[in-house]
Amino acid sequence: MNYAETNAGRARSEASETGSARRFWTFDDVETRLADAMEAWWRVPDRERGWQHVRALWPDIARQGWRVDVDGEFDEREAVQVPRRPALTRDQVKAMVEASEWLAFVPERDRRLVAIVLTYRVRGFDKVPWLRIWDRLGRGRPGPEGLRKRYGRALAGIAAALNG
Repeated sequence: MNYAETNAGRARSEASETGSARRFWTFDDVETRLADAMEAWWRVPDRERGWQHVRALWPDIARQGWRVDVDGEFDEREAVQVPRRPALTRDQVKAMVEASEWLAFVPERDRRLVAIVLTYRVRGFDKVPWLRIWDRLGRGRPGPEGLRKRYGRALAGIAAALNG
């Protein structure tokens, strides 16, 4: 289940004079799309890491042993198959890249803050631990309440830029 499915806020459409639907972005819509983009970025495979962790069968064979009843065969009954995560679709990649480009509307100093808060949102925290984030960012100025306001202003700025 992704963040968009757990968040009740969805985008509203407003009909313009020409009859075509125009998307109106709210704070919750922007936060949902950025959280979905973060989840998608986490699912993107890392090619370098894949080369560093090449799997061979011999460690599994050595760990689990051979069948007793059949001579010289590997016991596949005990092998645990880990399901692969599905690959991203083109639409998901397009939405991910589009939402990632929205961070250009956020001031440079607030981008790390936005990423940290979205990480907590994606991981299912109902309340963002602002004091913990303040500790993580070095306990400087502003305090936890100021960080919350900066995050709110950053996402509101994205919504305002998208709404034109």
